[in-house]
Amino acid sequence: MAGALGSAWAVDSSGSAILQGSLYRPQMGDGFDDALLAVAIEGEGIVTAADYIHTALTDESGIVFFAIALDGLTAQSQLRLDLTDAGDEPVVFQAALYRES
Repeated sequence: MAGALGSAWAVDSSGSAILQGSLYRPQMGDGFDDALLAVAIEGEGIVTAADYIHTALTDESGIVFFAIALDGLTAQSQLRLDLTDAGDEPVVFQAALYRES
């Protein structure tokens, strides 16, 4: 799987936010080793920090938990997550955007 994960989020207020989520890998393969998860921001805003935990659940499955800090967002900003270089394995994506206040 590669490309945009889900739809873009429209930001409804200005300031900082935290984007948290997971990528469930039901059939892990070697092609995921070079995977890159990036935030595309249309409008105002920057990524100020990011972290992830990648762990195996079984011999065949794994999960990646991620958290991304954003700052300088405006009510006109839109956010999208892109996954590239992930090989052909299926990925189940889930995320939530929280305003930091």
